[in-house]
Amino acid sequence: MEVRERCGGGLDGPARTVVAGLLKAGKQQTRTCSTMTAELSRLLEWLSAEGCRPVAIERPGVSWKPVFNLREGVVEVVFVNPRHVKAVPGRKTAVRACEWLADL
Repeated sequence: MEVRERCGGGLDGPARTVVAGLLKAGKQQTRTCSTMTAELSRLLEWLSAEGCRPVAIERPGVSWKPVFNLREGVVEVVFVNPRHVKAVPGRKTAVRACEWLADL
């Protein structure tokens, strides 16, 4: 796979939490936060401080709206079709999904 970005992020999670995965220089990091505005802002600031501009997020339901509304000028949200990124290796959890999205 051709590497287009030096740093990539992925967001996934159920309704009450958001899990962020960050892939930078081959190192994978994850953080979990609630969907409250203050915690989402801290999560997006962390991604921005790490130099991560593109953040991939699946778009099922409405769970992406709070992140999208807060991201203004912080990160570039890239919506992905869940059908295209469905091949998460192993059992799918929010942590594995966000790591997979960051890798893609």
